[in-house]
Amino acid sequence: MANIYSTLVSDKLVSTVNFYEDYFGFIPVIERDGYVMLKNKDNLIAVFDARHECVPDHMKPVQGVIVNVPHENVQEFYDRLYMEGLEIYKEPCIDINGKKHFVVYDPNGVLVNVHEPMDIPEYEAA
Repeated sequence: MANIYSTLVSDKLVSTVNFYEDYFGFIPVIERDGYVMLKNKDNLIAVFDARHECVPDHMKPVQGVIVNVPHENVQEFYDRLYMEGLEIYKEPCIDINGKKHFVVYDPNGVLVNVHEPMDIPEYEAA
């Protein structure tokens, strides 16, 4: 089964990769000149350098995206990121799905929504 994952275009490739490694447990599984695919236990995310030849000239660095990352202990994780000085967009509260979450900025200004794991119903083909 194929995975759908986000690919961010960034003019801050190294700090973006470090952010997702340091705070969200991602590790690089593919590293090529100007491209890194990262994986953690259940998720993939990729980052292209904005100057990479695969990125069209008219494409701008990432904006208007929210990356969602589940975490077992939202409050404890929030406390850690807050104490480390990360820029917080939204403090812990209950989201539209009834789960505790908070939102932090990544190095590109992308919002990262950290939320309690959700039970998502299985897909049933018609």
